[in-house]
Amino acid sequence: MPHLLRALAVALNREPDWFDPYFDDRIVIHRTIYYPPEGGVAGKHTDNGIFTVLIQEYFPSPSLRVYTKNAWIDADCLEDAFVINLGDMLQLWTNGLFVSTPHEVIHKLSRSRISIPFFIYPNVNAVFQPIGTDKKINPTEVMLKNFNSIWVAKTGGGRARELK
Repeated sequence: MPHLLRALAVALNREPDWFDPYFDDRIVIHRTIYYPPEGGVAGKHTDNGIFTVLIQEYFPSPSLRVYTKNAWIDADCLEDAFVINLGDMLQLWTNGLFVSTPHEVIHKLSRSRISIPFFIYPNVNAVFQPIGTDKKINPTEVMLKNFNSIWVAKTGGGRARELK
């Protein structure tokens, strides 16, 4: 079980293994994303899983921007570091105690950029109850809703589409 899940559980005043039953057959989606020189873009979005672990190529100037405190800011690219984005499903699960990370990529440097994200989801057949509610949520439904909003309805994904 990823240590980050244990840390999130403790931060929620739960036992460290609180998430374990939902992640014994977790879904991990991996992508390799190529951004061409002077023009690679990934528009404003949030990831829809629990969290994303991003391995990014080091550059002396940032391409990643993050929305925080009502403004978009550059996120410095740190050498030998991972970027962790909290996802919409974690925000839903924690009933807003944790919020997903709005972000975008605007790559303007003269050489290409590679990023390698790992999107972490609970078991496909899990059903969780958002903290403090009686609702029951299936992660597959959350994933399909996000897929439909991006690729079918073309209205964008995640809560970042609400931000200016």
